[in-house]
Amino acid sequence: MEQLIKADEVALAPFIKRINECIELYAHGRNSGVKIATDLLPRSDKQRERLIKLLHEVGYKTIWTNYSSILGILWD
Repeated sequence: MEQLIKADEVALAPFIKRINECIELYAHGRNSGVKIATDLLPRSDKQRERLIKLLHEVGYKTIWTNYSSILGILWD
């Protein structure tokens, strides 16, 4: 999996690290996605939007589920 950290994204680094760990756990085998609880995402809407944009930039698709309490991250 590609690392998402960019120099200007230092504030997002802890969240990116946790998400990368989750993706790595589920990327093996037949899994094509992972669900991330909002507890693992930034509380700030601006940071959350930036994090989702970074995920899209490296090729992941995202979808909100369960009334925006869980972010689904999908890959091919």
